[in-house]
Amino acid sequence: MSDLDELLRSAVARHRAGELDAAEAAYRALIAQNPENASALHFLGVLSHQRGDDAAALELMRRALALAPDDVAALNNLGNIHLERAALADAEGAYRKALALRPDFADGHNNLGLVLGMLDRPEEAEAALERAIALEPRRADFHHNLGLLLRRRGALARAIATFRAALTLDPGRSRSFEAMIQAQYRHSRTPADTIATLKEWLARDPDHAGARHILSALTGEGIEPRASDRYIKRLFDGYATSFDEHLEHLDYVAPRLLAAAVGRALGAPGGQLSVLDAGCGTGRWAELLRPFARELVGVDLSGGMLEQARRNRGYDRLEEAELTAYLAAHPRAFDLVFSADTLVYFGDLGLVTRAAADALRAGGLFAFTVEQLDDDGTGAPFVLHYNGRFAHARHHLVEAMGAAGLDIASLEAGALRSERHKPVNGWVMAARKPLD
Repeated sequence: MSDLDELLRSAVARHRAGELDAAEAAYRALIAQNPENASALHFLGVLSHQRGDDAAALELMRRALALAPDDVAALNNLGNIHLERAALADAEGAYRKALALRPDFADGHNNLGLVLGMLDRPEEAEAALERAIALEPRRADFHHNLGLLLRRRGALARAIATFRAALTLDPGRSRSFEAMIQAQYRHSRTPADTIATLKEWLARDPDHAGARHILSALTGEGIEPRASDRYIKRLFDGYATSFDEHLEHLDYVAPRLLAAAVGRALGAPGGQLSVLDAGCGTGRWAELLRPFARELVGVDLSGGMLEQARRNRGYDRLEEAELTAYLAAHPRAFDLVFSADTLVYFGDLGLVTRAAADALRAGGLFAFTVEQLDDDGTGAPFVLHYNGRFAHARHHLVEAMGAAGLDIASLEAGALRSERHKPVNGWVMAARKPLD
């Protein structure tokens, strides 16, 4: 092995270990010695994408493939970069080029199946995923991806069997447990099978916050006043790269309804406010808030979601923090606290509402959406649904605003999104902090 080969091997090892600065320095040293080192260009392109510099990543990948056009791994990684940028047609093209060179490349078939599913070509997607499994039948992730596709297509019995195959290969695979219980709940008229799977999951992983949270929702036992930080982080870190695509299937309008309520309460946007997007997620809705903002801050508990938000470049600042603690640590810092579809993970809204009130300047606005709990005669302030989200009664919202010293500017009902092709109704609230 030559010295240059050893340097490349060491750089790749550091890259895989997450030592990105050291790996980048080594790749650049290799390229300085030989500008036609296709492997170093390829891996530096992957690293640049990881750092969020997609323009540099694509140029490096172009140079690498110009030197080594038959490099299947580079074509696959180019497809992955396009996939994460949501450039789906480009991703498909890269994966197909890789497969033309190596038809038995199982990862290529799997990745192509993912893209075809996103392009709403389910028959082709299923065929590609089935081919990946035929080539490498012991890959739990391939079975999991096929299960997700089958679940989206409504083939729930097959999806459940496919998730079970993934769990047989990898019994501790939390994502497959979570996907399986969602399919089971939709497939069965009773929650018995879902509860049994949740208990199996907890037997494997007794401390899994998500499994415990959903089990509480189904049994009504051990319900906490809000979803745990661990549950939220696991849930949304897992969703981060596919979250925006997932929303496309839900008729998701909560942020637009909330932005309209803010506009009615504040009048024409003048770009002079300090605005907090509380639970900003991937930053998809920053464009709705920017017209109001002199400074736009996003806060989220999920580091994975924030990584996507950084790519979207819509914010002046992004913070990874639990919402109530963040609000409490920033008294009188904001003119608008905007929270679309975040407080559904809080049961009792009292504490977070008081923290929001403290974080507002005099005259500031707290605007949020939650899912609607219809009056069932019990007077319950909120309930936890099977999907792990709380629904809230109108009287609880009114009481929480009053206890925090906020005046209700508007409180309207409306459909926030759809689930199983049915509207999910919610509350759109805007409440103002009185002037001093």
